[in-house]
Amino acid sequence: MLDSTAVLNWIQSGGVLAALIFTALEVRARRKEQHFRNYLDGIGGFIEDTRLLVENKDLHSLYNYSSEDIAKSYEELSDAQKSRVHYCDLIIARCETVWLGSEDGWVPKDEWNYWKTWVHQLAGSPDFRWTIEWVADDYSEEFIALLREEIAEAVAKSECPRKNS
Repeated sequence: MLDSTAVLNWIQSGGVLAALIFTALEVRARRKEQHFRNYLDGIGGFIEDTRLLVENKDLHSLYNYSSEDIAKSYEELSDAQKSRVHYCDLIIARCETVWLGSEDGWVPKDEWNYWKTWVHQLAGSPDFRWTIEWVADDYSEEFIALLREEIAEAVAKSECPRKNS
């Protein structure tokens, strides 16, 4: 027969095990909630970036594709070019955040694909390409290398008109 101490130990162990299981389930639920909040933040960022693009006429020319790269220093850029460069930096920052989130499982894996499509569209923009080189030291080397690969892929697949201009 079991003595009362052994029974209490078994009950305590069962209680601890139940608490651990409950905690694991709660952590999983909170992780899913955070995952969804991060997804909504990514979508919100995309919507905000699009709104800025629509409202600011200086940004419209990001889609005036050209094979010519900008050969100026920041100081030599026009005010309109500086606006586009800073907007591109914002896009790059959001892209890195979404990319890191997808790599770490904080946003759905396919979320990065939507942003990558935007990178492919902007690959024809001299302002976007100039910005990547200008801010390269501000971002992870792996991410900048990935952006460069995506631009090369977009040009090779003719997903942007840069190749043909």
